Amino acid sequence: QQQQQQQQHPSSTSSPSMLPPPPPPPGPPPTAKGKKKDNAGQSSSSVADSLADILSLPEEKEARDAVNATDGYFKKLLSVGIQLLLNDPPTNKPNSPRLNRSGKMFLQFGSRHPDEDNSDPNNVKVFEPPRLLWTDGHDVFHGLDLLDIQSIRPPTQEELVDYPFARPAHSFFLITNDNGNADGRNDGIHHAPTSLLFEAVDEVQMTRVTTALKEIIGKLARKIVLGESDWVVSMLSSPMGGSGKGKAEDVEGSGIVPCAMTEVTDHLVTKTALMKHAHEMRGKKLRSTRQVRG
Repeated sequence: QQQQQQQQHPSSTSSPSMLPPPPPPPGPPPTAKGKKKDNAGQSSSSVADSLADILSLPEEKEARDAVNATDGYFKKLLSVGIQLLLNDPPTNKPNSPRLNRSGKMFLQFGSRHPDEDNSDPNNVKVFEPPRLLWTDGHDVFHGLDLLDIQSIRPPTQEELVDYPFARPAHSFFLITNDNGNADGRNDGIHHAPTSLLFEAVDEVQMTRVTTALKEIIGKLARKIVLGESDWVVSMLSSPMGGSGKGKAEDVEGSGIVPCAMTEVTDHLVTKTALMKHAHEMRGKKLRSTRQVRG
């Protein structure tokens, strides 16, 4: 009877390990499930990358905008110019008219003139240094050696007394060191600092122009020191350049670029030495004045 019961109920004495595994739960096949997971992972990664780009965008955009603005103003100075008013500087003539003249500022480089200090009978021509040239388009112009500019700043209330028509919030000074002068000469003679007060359309343009000019001066000096000639080629081939070549390829093929780079490098070294000497002299004068007062 026990044998009959075992035959009728064989599962009652079987080991639990011998039970068949449960069927898998209903759902998509494993391959489809894995593929869906991969897509979800890629989507999450893309979102994270986009979020990182968004978070870092302001600084990167600001840096790109600064570079583009500097390059844009550099090209503009070489082509159409920048529209700026010029407030007539003070003169020693009594009752002379003082105007704020409308005109444009350009960047000029490449003009060649005979070297007066050269004893060569052929009177070898040399390049004039890069300079900012402001003109009213007729007979009034002022030139400032670009590498001679030591300060770009707004006017003080005391200084505005000499400029009755200037709008303070729109105005800024370009000031050269003691070896520059307003007609663009570079004769090595000690001159008083040159100060020209320019006026922009509004405060926004004033900020943009002054920032761009500072960046252009610094960037040009760095390129000269590093021997990078791309900006020199641009200046030589511009409408304001004096090379007589209208295209960058023609300038580079003419062989004048090495000569121009050599001369502008020598000019920068000279200006740097003169500026250093001027700062040392000012420091000595200031210290002696303090000692006298003490």
